[in-house]
Amino acid sequence: MNQLRKRYLLEDYSLVPDEQLLSRSGEPIHLPKKPFQVLTYLVEHRDRFVSRAELLDQFWDGKDVYDDALRKCVGAIRKALDDQSDEARFIETRWGVGYRYIGPVTEQIVREETSITEIERTRGVKIIVEEEEIHDETALDKLPAAGLAPSPTLRLRAILKRHPAVAVLALLFLAGSIGAAVIITSRQQRVPVETHPTQIRSVAVLPLKNLSNDPESEYFSDGLTENLINTLSRIEGLKVISHGSVFAFKGKEIDPREVREKMGVGALLEGSVLKTGDRVRVNVRLVNAEDGRVLWASNTYDRPVGDIFTIQDEIARNTAAGLRLQLNGEDQKRLAK
Repeated sequence: MNQLRKRYLLEDYSLVPDEQLLSRSGEPIHLPKKPFQVLTYLVEHRDRFVSRAELLDQFWDGKDVYDDALRKCVGAIRKALDDQSDEARFIETRWGVGYRYIGPVTEQIVREETSITEIERTRGVKIIVEEEEIHDETALDKLPAAGLAPSPTLRLRAILKRHPAVAVLALLFLAGSIGAAVIITSRQQRVPVETHPTQIRSVAVLPLKNLSNDPESEYFSDGLTENLINTLSRIEGLKVISHGSVFAFKGKEIDPREVREKMGVGALLEGSVLKTGDRVRVNVRLVNAEDGRVLWASNTYDRPVGDIFTIQDEIARNTAAGLRLQLNGEDQKRLAK
């Protein structure tokens, strides 16, 4: 039966919440349940800092006695993500404020027919058979009289003990079933509903739409557009169309293919800005210029105006992830400037 599951791509890491599975380049990484839950929570709330109190309330019933457990939990996450250098790549800590996921994120919906959990249940059949202590098949017939129903596992155990040849055949069949399940799962997990395996090496940042009635905010949205262009230009190997060229499209309804033909780019970054008082709300999305597919769409960034530089850095990182670009150490440093 086909199932749809959400998967987060964090650079070369894959996070599948429903399966509690973290992997890197296809290799599973052991991460205990609590750190996995906290990591998922931070990724899903990556548009803001999550306070220590919120995490304690969410996962430890709000008890301060678990404060040390939270620190160890975040430490386990950093170790799993190889994020233990002085300059954070994925988990940012701000003392007195909380924690925030700052790495790139690409959300995907994956269709699969056989889940990892189902494979583990199949493996579990052999374990249960080995641990069962009832050896006499005829003793099972006495259980209903005592008001008990013999389970299929108990009856299987007794049969296998009494008929070793059957046991060998059963184990061979079980091994074949597990192998088939692993092959099916492996193949299905490689077929996401929407994937974009090809790297895109060029992007145009279209003028962000000003949703405010205040004409003064027009300068703000234009300035943010220009800053995004400058920030993305720091990524080595990425072609970014200049400010002067993209502003020819300001205020126009645009067909992505038209921009592709005129500018020769593979992707477009477009969105809107709403500035109200001392707060700003930004929405952006990354679109494939060839067919209009959405490669990445942000959550709403609703922050104080003073956080605008942090917002643009986050957008730049997520854009790179949407283009499937691997940021090296120098790229990370340039984006942080």
